[in-house]
Amino acid sequence: LGGEFISIDMLTNNIPLYSGRTIPEAAKPTRAGAFLQDRLDIGDLVLEGGVRWDYLDPDVEYTRVPGYVFNVPDSLKQGFTRYDSETGGYVPLNACGPDSFDPTAPCKSNFIQAETKSEFSPRLGASFPVTPTSTFRLSYGRFVQTPAFFTTQSVGVTGIGNTAAQTVGFLQSTNSDLVDQNTNGTWGRDLDMPSTRTFEFGYRQLVGQSLVLDISAFNKKQRSALAGRKLPFNDPNREGATVFLNVVTNKDWTESNGFEVKADKAFGNLSVNSLAYSFIDARGTGSDPFTYSNLILRSVSNLSLLTGLPENPPEVLLALEQSRKHNISLTSSLHFPVDYMQGSTMGAILRDFGVFAILRLRSGLPYTKLINTGNGQVGPPSGAGLEGRPQSSISNTQTSWTTSIDLRFTKGFQLGKGWNLQAFL
Repeated sequence: LGGEFISIDMLTNNIPLYSGRTIPEAAKPTRAGAFLQDRLDIGDLVLEGGVRWDYLDPDVEYTRVPGYVFNVPDSLKQGFTRYDSETGGYVPLNACGPDSFDPTAPCKSNFIQAETKSEFSPRLGASFPVTPTSTFRLSYGRFVQTPAFFTTQSVGVTGIGNTAAQTVGFLQSTNSDLVDQNTNGTWGRDLDMPSTRTFEFGYRQLVGQSLVLDISAFNKKQRSALAGRKLPFNDPNREGATVFLNVVTNKDWTESNGFEVKADKAFGNLSVNSLAYSFIDARGTGSDPFTYSNLILRSVSNLSLLTGLPENPPEVLLALEQSRKHNISLTSSLHFPVDYMQGSTMGAILRDFGVFAILRLRSGLPYTKLINTGNGQVGPPSGAGLEGRPQSSISNTQTSWTTSIDLRFTKGFQLGKGWNLQAFL
């Protein structure tokens, strides 16, 4: 049983692209969580179950149309204020409503309070012996991810960045007006909390006294992940006109399937070795929140030329740039005890001496190759920026295999009674 509660008073300054006039953005989001977990042993059967509750209150107001904060018609200026130089304070603007020039004209607020969100996530696991030397296990879990508050890597001029570190925030530019920006900006909106569902099963077998074989397989699905999309909105200042804006949405979906085979072998008390191979196939509608805006949005197809509309986002699961299909690793350790071959020259050299080695062989990562025009990267990570154009289809190119080996040597020296000096390389 446990829980957490976080309340944050956030005040940031947004510097518009054109005017440079600092505009404050304020929010007081509250995040809370509670979980209950228990374990039940029924003979050799072990059951673990739990449930988690997640709560999020953004405590922020969004404009009806992103990017239209102050530049709106009088009918959306309910509650607006103006600075009164005579009193030195703020007074109602009265652009609409009963005290306005036309009390019968439509009048409503341009701001909508964000909704609170809460989710329940169950988790269940079980393990039991199949034979005296083997066990079977399985688990299922649902996990909710609290969205990031602000974007850490926006749609920049170059689009070059670490894809794994890019996040898009649902509080981004909530008070930023399109008058001081352009349509390349990204605006946060009221969103649901993304969730992930995982299922895993495994089998473990003891062979003899020193060999353990383990095989496991898993499936992981993420739904409603945050992603940028260019969506149409009705221009509040021009009746019948449509404006396309980049907004944060719950439009990304991913699914990963894979398995791992692992063997652990011990040679007496001196050496422990582990050999593992894993395969993973990760696919989704975007490798990161900016896959659509950085790669697809700026490309041109016959359909977009005919319709004049932005390119459509992917509707099929494509290979993710983090999908490294083949991974082979060998971990080996050799350590001689402090009393090894006492009284001999070889024992004096080898006692308290150790060698640790890790060998990794990994297949390449998929990426989208760009046409080399001299003003951007050709990949990876894949980001076309303002002028880049993809040369291949999304994630259709792959980097080469990589091999790495790490070695560590240690040697201990006894210094009198109770002291031991450890040297390593």
